[in-house]
Amino acid sequence: MVGVDWYEAGGTAIAQEDNYLNLINLSNENEKKPGAITEFGVTGSLLADTIDKQPELYTCMDMYDTIYRELIAGGDGYSFAYLLTWGAQWGVTAMSLGEELMNTDLCIGQAEVKAMFDALK
Repeated sequence: MVGVDWYEAGGTAIAQEDNYLNLINLSNENEKKPGAITEFGVTGSLLADTIDKQPELYTCMDMYDTIYRELIAGGDGYSFAYLLTWGAQWGVTAMSLGEELMNTDLCIGQAEVKAMFDALK
């Protein structure tokens, strides 16, 4: 597996200079490997000084819109096995609308992960 970190500052950093596609293309030269966004979080003008101010700048549902727009609906060739968001102060559990994000079609829970691994046995 190959991975890249994506720190979103409002400029769709994943698409800048084809960062993600270059990484996937390099992995395909020798052996096809799945790609992952190994860390995703907000930074720069999208990151508030304190968590209580964060909803004014960027929420978990804004994150959903960014991910969906850039990686799914955009049709730019992005393909990834998983996306891992920050778990710290500005992670999904701390940012506003985290529950709503976790209930979207992009997220799976522990039961779904267990079922996937059980199916591999």
